[in-house]
Amino acid sequence: MDFRNHVIIAIGVTAGLIASLLRFSLLDTLVGLMVACLILKSGLELAYELIRSMGEEEVDVSHYHFTITKHYDRFPQINLRNWMLFLIDKNNILNLLN
Repeated sequence: MDFRNHVIIAIGVTAGLIASLLRFSLLDTLVGLMVACLILKSGLELAYELIRSMGEEEVDVSHYHFTITKHYDRFPQINLRNWMLFLIDKNNILNLLN
């Protein structure tokens, strides 16, 4: 959520800068309000999760994962597979040489 907020702020700052260069100050104000609302929403979601975690309930963190985490979780499996295939290939080459 923190990463998402940083991205939203960066986009908002860029949009505000472009709006001020174009002398369109209303757009800068609207972008600022939207960014503030999104950050407030994220803060409320985190507070809600914190309150739930203080009880006996299990906290659902599945919606905080990014797509890259799926690839990262599979990374050890892919490395193991590649290493095994390498060993099989290496053994076949050694058997052909003998």
